[in-house]
Amino acid sequence: MNRQEARTVNSTENTAVFPLPAEKTRLAQGGPIDMKHLCHYTMGDVDLAQEVLNLFRVQARLYVEALQKPGSQDDWKLAAHTLKGSAQGIGADRLAECARACEQIVNGQSSAPWDEAVAGMTAAFQEVDDFIQGKPPAT
Repeated sequence: MNRQEARTVNSTENTAVFPLPAEKTRLAQGGPIDMKHLCHYTMGDVDLAQEVLNLFRVQARLYVEALQKPGSQDDWKLAAHTLKGSAQGIGADRLAECARACEQIVNGQSSAPWDEAVAGMTAAFQEVDDFIQGKPPAT
């Protein structure tokens, strides 16, 4: 997202980029968050959407960190499941899919390598986190 296509919204956590109303549909197709979904979920309230995103990034970081550390199966199940649901809620589909992959491994429904799944989830989270903070996409 180019900064000329967005407006800055201040919050108590940070300053982040949020799409202009006229750009929502076009921008929804290219970023790590489906802004059209988020706009629908927050009834078009830009301030509410920004608050939801800021809360998400703080809470999601805790779950990502929990999945990166040694822990019990129950802790990992809870972290993966919660991250998956909250990512779906804001329209972070790639992150939700990565969390689902972690959840399937923990539940014994996949034999994919844990380290690879966590690395993919971490990368997807970083992309979402950068987007929420208004940082340019990594190249």
